[in-house]
Amino acid sequence: MDKLEYLIKTLSRTKKKDYENYVVNSIYQKLNNYDIKPVTQQYVKTSDDNYRLIDLYFPQINVGVECDESHHENQKEADKIRTLSIEKKLSARMIGNDYKEFRIDVNKPFEQVNAEIDSVVSEIKEIINGTLVEPWEENIFDSILEKKELSINDNYRFYKVVDVLNNLFFFNYSPNFSFRSFFKYKKDENIKLWFPTITDKGKINKNGWINEINDDWTIITETNIEWNEDSASLSDEYRIIFAKLVDEFGRKSYRYIGNFQSYKIENNKKYYRRVSTSIKIDSDLEQINLIN
Repeated sequence: MDKLEYLIKTLSRTKKKDYENYVVNSIYQKLNNYDIKPVTQQYVKTSDDNYRLIDLYFPQINVGVECDESHHENQKEADKIRTLSIEKKLSARMIGNDYKEFRIDVNKPFEQVNAEIDSVVSEIKEIINGTLVEPWEENIFDSILEKKELSINDNYRFYKVVDVLNNLFFFNYSPNFSFRSFFKYKKDENIKLWFPTITDKGKINKNGWINEINDDWTIITETNIEWNEDSASLSDEYRIIFAKLVDEFGRKSYRYIGNFQSYKIENNKKYYRRVSTSIKIDSDLEQINLIN
């Protein structure tokens, strides 16, 4: 998805919320900076382990903007959070001490609302100017290889397994190769690449697989309708996992969620625990290393 398509879809997601739509679009247009990526309705884990949605969020600078409306109801917000997709929950950001939030009161007269918008835009521009901001890149593979690292905090979406394999793990597959979800990393037999479809509770994937993940995406369970505990086994191998999900635009994509190892089998389920959150990538040597 290129920038234009992303912006059209993202900035139109609030079209049924008139005040929020006006504020969000006004701020982004007045920033006039296409290196800054906007996210609307960002799902956020707060410091007290609660969750909420931010109307407009800029992940590169950790800045959020909330639109205060008189008819805002906390219960509706809670209901929306409960029904969010797994993909949205995996995109959660933890608000730390460096997070800055601006609030705009749309119950004021038109001139005052616009004055608040202008003031917020001015402050956001100052933050951008005073921050080493990594530009919003359309070619994410170039960006990853330049940094020489892929982290769970990068929040990238990948749309083809073959592109991940060829660009980040130095395979040489044809663009039309037959899809599967499990690959051996050719330079280390103790590392496997796994692209599982994450299911909602009670649902079964194709071929009888059920893969579930907890809310903070540190534990994955795997089972099959034909499994029993005798047919599954534990291993010391690492699994680099790219979870298959449906993104906020309804497109199927893959999200890197960390490096896992199996640690128990219970009730016909195999449990994997996340043991590290980054991959070091050396394109010169065409090899990777896991980072704790």
